[in-house]
Amino acid sequence: MTRIEHLYYKYQDNYEGDEPVGEIMDRLCKKIYALDEEKRLRQRAMLCHVYWLALHDEWHRARDLMLMSHLQAIVDHSDTDTQILYNRTICQLGLCAFRHGFIKEAHQGLSEIQNTQRAKELLAQAVTMRQHERTAEQEKLERQRQVPYHMHINVELMECVYLICSMLLEIPHMASCEFEMRRRLLSRSFHYQLKQSEKSSLIGPPENTREHVVAASRAMLAGDWKKCRDYIVNDKMNQKVWNLFRNAESVKEMVVKRIQEESLRTYLLMYSTVYTTVSLNKLATLFELDKKQVHSVISKMIIQEELSATLDEPTDCLMMHRVEPSRLQMIALNLTDKLQQLADNNEQILEPRTGRSGYAGPGQWFPGRSDRQGDKQKGERGGVFQSDRRAGQSESHSKRVWGGTGATAQGGTSQRRRESQNHDSECIMFIVDILYRSSVVVLKSTGSV
Repeated sequence: MTRIEHLYYKYQDNYEGDEPVGEIMDRLCKKIYALDEEKRLRQRAMLCHVYWLALHDEWHRARDLMLMSHLQAIVDHSDTDTQILYNRTICQLGLCAFRHGFIKEAHQGLSEIQNTQRAKELLAQAVTMRQHERTAEQEKLERQRQVPYHMHINVELMECVYLICSMLLEIPHMASCEFEMRRRLLSRSFHYQLKQSEKSSLIGPPENTREHVVAASRAMLAGDWKKCRDYIVNDKMNQKVWNLFRNAESVKEMVVKRIQEESLRTYLLMYSTVYTTVSLNKLATLFELDKKQVHSVISKMIIQEELSATLDEPTDCLMMHRVEPSRLQMIALNLTDKLQQLADNNEQILEPRTGRSGYAGPGQWFPGRSDRQGDKQKGERGGVFQSDRRAGQSESHSKRVWGGTGATAQGGTSQRRRESQNHDSECIMFIVDILYRSSVVVLKSTGSV
C-alpha cells in the first residue's frame, strides 16, 4: 500500500523503471482487493487506482471502477484521511471528464467541492482559519493531515474548469427559461457571480479567470460566440489555465467547439419567437460550423422538445412553430402570476382582520382557546375589544369599565377601524382585478388566449 501511495499521483513519464507503472498499479491493487479483512486498505487502494486512471485520461475505466465500488455511499463513515483521498479523486475525475469533453459529468464531479467554498480545506491543502472552534490537539492533527505541496491539485484551475462547465450548461438553460419565475438553478455559485457582475455600475476588462468566464457568459447569452471564445482562449488564460494541461491544444479545440455549439443553442432559444424560417447554411456561416453539426444540434433540440420547430430538408431551412409565447405574452403571463400571488397574500393578511374575533382576538391566532373559557370569562375579558359581545353583557360591562361612555366610544372606534380595513381590502382587490383584466386583454390582443 505504501508503494501505491507513492505512485498514484505521478505521471507515467516521470517513472524510472523497467516495468510500466500501469502494470505495477494493477498488480498491487489486485493483491489488496483480494484481502477481505482489510476494508480500509481496499478503499484506499481503489481510490488511488481511480486517481491514477483519471490522471492518465482513462476516463471510462476510472468512472466504471468508481461506480462499481460504491465508495460514494460509504465514504461518510470512513476516517478523515480516506475522505480527503476521496475528495482528491473526485476532483481528478472531474478534470479528466472535462479533458474528454464530458461537460455534464465534469460539472457534477467538481460541484461537490466547489459549492462548499472550502476547496483547499477539503483537499487538505490549507488549514481552517477558525481557530476558536478547535483545540490545540485538533489543530495539530489537522496540520499532520496536510498533503505535501508536490501532491497539490491546482484549485484555481479547478475553479476555472467548474465555471466554464457551468457556463456551457447554464447559459442555454437560462435562455430557454428566460421568463420563468421559478426556474431550476444548475449552479448557484455561477448565478451569484453573474449577479455580482451585473450590480457593478462600471464593468471594466476582466482581470482574473473568474471575470473572464463571467464576461464570456454575457457574450454567449447575447449570441456573440467569437467574443465568448476570445474571453476564454487568450494569452492570459493560456498562462493561468490552458498551459497547465498536458494536451493543451486538444483541450482548447474542444472548448471552442463546445462554445460554438452552445452559442448556437442559446441563439435559437433566445430568438425562436423572432424568426419564422432560418436557413441552415446561414447558421453554419454565422457560427462557423459544418452543416452536419448544425443539423445534429438542431435535431437533438427538437427531439428533446427544447425547440418547437421542423427541419425542411428540400429547402434546408428550420421552420419555427408558433407554440412558444412571445416576450410580450410571457411578460403578461408573469404579471398575471404575480397579481394572483398578490391577491392571495392580501387575502391571507386581511382574513384575520375581517374575521369574527377581530385582528388580535384569540379565535384566530389561538384556536380552541375560547372554547376552554367560560361564558363569564369571554364576556369580561373579550367583550370590549372583540366583535362578538352579547347584548346582555355589553351595557353592564360598559358601566364597569371606564365609566360606560369610554367603552361605547371605544366600540365605535373599533367598528370604524374594521370598516376602514374592509374598505382598504376592497380597494386592493379592485386594483388587482383591474390589472388582471388588463393583462388578459394584452394576451387576447397578441393571440395567446
